[in-house]
Amino acid sequence: MFIDEAVISVKAGDGGNGCISFRREKYVPKGGPDGGDGGKAGAIILLATTDMQTLLDFKYNRIFKSEDGGHGLGSNMHGKNGRDLVIKVPVGTQVFDTKTNALLSDLASDGASYLITAGGRGGRGNTRFTSPVRHAPRYCELGEEGAELEIKLVLKLIADIGLVGFPNAGKSTILSKISKATPKIANYPFTTLAPNLGVVRLDYDKVMVVADIPGIIEGAHTGAGLGNKFLKHIERTRAIVYVIDMTGFERPEPLEDLKTLAKELKAYSKKLAGLPFIIAVNKMDIPDSNDHYDNFIKKIKRLKSFKDAKLIKISGLSGLNLDNLVKWMYDLKIHSESCALNNAETDVDSSELIIGASGIDSDAIGVSYDTILKKTTRRKKAPAVKINKLEENEFQIVSKEFEAEVKRVNFKADDALYYFKRMLKRYMVDKALLKAGAKNGDTVYIKDFAFEYQDE
Repeated sequence: MFIDEAVISVKAGDGGNGCISFRREKYVPKGGPDGGDGGKAGAIILLATTDMQTLLDFKYNRIFKSEDGGHGLGSNMHGKNGRDLVIKVPVGTQVFDTKTNALLSDLASDGASYLITAGGRGGRGNTRFTSPVRHAPRYCELGEEGAELEIKLVLKLIADIGLVGFPNAGKSTILSKISKATPKIANYPFTTLAPNLGVVRLDYDKVMVVADIPGIIEGAHTGAGLGNKFLKHIERTRAIVYVIDMTGFERPEPLEDLKTLAKELKAYSKKLAGLPFIIAVNKMDIPDSNDHYDNFIKKIKRLKSFKDAKLIKISGLSGLNLDNLVKWMYDLKIHSESCALNNAETDVDSSELIIGASGIDSDAIGVSYDTILKKTTRRKKAPAVKINKLEENEFQIVSKEFEAEVKRVNFKADDALYYFKRMLKRYMVDKALLKAGAKNGDTVYIKDFAFEYQDE
């Protein structure tokens, strides 16, 4: 079954909690804190591979979660880091944010990777909270919650050449003869219900991928036939071969077929209209086809858009001229590659791939996984918070960064209040509340958490 779209939910693991521990050794009367940090949770990464040709694996399995980080232990033992979850997808998969429909990544080559979200950071153990005035802190951090996102995967097949033609024009037959692909072939329209890929080898180092694109009829760009579903796959091709049935049995006007196909591609995407192409007039083993071909040639020379087009007479069934067609297709591939190098443009700007997620540093989302591994973590200056007045004696603190920090406060620890007050000062919450008109005894909300304001 060919599936080219899927929506999945991903949940990064939670970081491990830090540990409160003190050394207990014989003959060491004043053992200090030795609580270790919690482990970092596993990240979630998409990896493009040629081993897959469809998104069928995501039809029933739609929820993915990476491993949590282990909790810290005494003797300064760090919690175990959670394992990354690598989700394999077919080459040509695009990743979209379901909320904004923004393109996050385009995995267009084998081995390309994309970090959907990093795992939650581990909480710090009490060893990290020692200071000249607090030698034995009874406090540790909780692990950071992993981000939860919903993304849409859209597969656009990647091929060098796309075979485009009306149903029953013979595209599948041609593909089966020039490659080892085995598409379904029958004498009725819409036999092919999904794109087929075939690898065509001319020589040891001369290889190309050819796609048979089904369902293109008049009105395809608006959803007629199967066109709206599969036109997107043609966008990935470097060049196009129009396959035209020249028998006149089912479709008496071959030139009108060609014009309609070109019009549908242009209506769907201007990029498609600019791709190099050749025209393969098929089924020339039928006697009446030569008469139709002569009439076709006379008319096509009058059309500005096709008068310089390269035409080749073939028969997918008998094999007539298929060797020459393959050579022409390979030359077309080489020509299109050179044009692409001269007019190289990046479709997706990596600077635009940053997305936000609660509880996760935005620098750790939406960029190459390799880039993340190379980045070093630095504590940034706390950003300002926003204060909203809800009622006469109620206020709300709004700040994604501050909310994420509060989630990590371990209020069960003995020294939690001391470190919570320090965090309020670091974010200058006290000054912001005073400026907003807060008075002693007022209630302050941070999402689901609330505390009583005291002006010290």
